[in-house]
Amino acid sequence: MPLTVRHNDGKLTDVLFNGSVYKDPEGNVLGVVIVARDVTEQNRISKELTEAIVFAELATGIAEEAKAKAEAATLIAEDAVKAKQQFLSNMSHEIRTPMNAIIGFTKVVLKTELTVKQKNI
Repeated sequence: MPLTVRHNDGKLTDVLFNGSVYKDPEGNVLGVVIVARDVTEQNRISKELTEAIVFAELATGIAEEAKAKAEAATLIAEDAVKAKQQFLSNMSHEIRTPMNAIIGFTKVVLKTELTVKQKNI
């Protein structure tokens, strides 16, 4: 685990320490080697990467939600088009049938002689 050390100028540095003890064959300590490595940049990059992953997950969630809403809107629009087509088909039939009857009766009436009473109405 890194430690944060403060320099004389106040700058903070994350440092990772590794140490080894050197012993002779009888187990007597001959020396100790401690190595300190500056991991400030590595920690900064790791933090930025974690933040980027979080933002990417949020963006993915937003995109998936937008996709679901678009798909739902598409279904609604398709249903509206079908309803419109059905309405126009029904109205066309409902208008055409009585019009055919009126046209047919008109043709019959035009072929016959009208009486005086029929002419006055």
